[in-house]
Amino acid sequence: MLLAAYLTRFDRTERALELYRQAAHLEPQRVEPFIQALSLAQRSRNAEAVVWSAPEVLAYAWGSDRAPLRRNAEQAAADAIQQLTKEGKLSKAIELQNRMNSARELDLVVRLDWNGQGDLDLLIGEPSGS
Repeated sequence: MLLAAYLTRFDRTERALELYRQAAHLEPQRVEPFIQALSLAQRSRNAEAVVWSAPEVLAYAWGSDRAPLRRNAEQAAADAIQQLTKEGKLSKAIELQNRMNSARELDLVVRLDWNGQGDLDLLIGEPSGS
């Protein structure tokens, strides 16, 4: 991750994206490589990098503190879909749309109902540590 960030400073975008992809492969439960790669992909208008990074950011960026990340991933995906469509890469555009739809699905929904004086404390830990 540090090397990728360093290479970014010297406009070595493609190599930095490769390193972010490797970091994501080594620790797929971590969202940071995807966030950094998405930011870099947006700046360089690399739609292919958005295809693999935006759905992952969307899938892992839950919680009220991560709403800006989700909005950014949605916008990046919309822009990439438009770019891919203009370039005639319809299969990639459809792939990205399908992956974004899958990333929007919730894995777990908890509903608690009770009556009386009882109290309940519920703590749910995600693989990402949140």
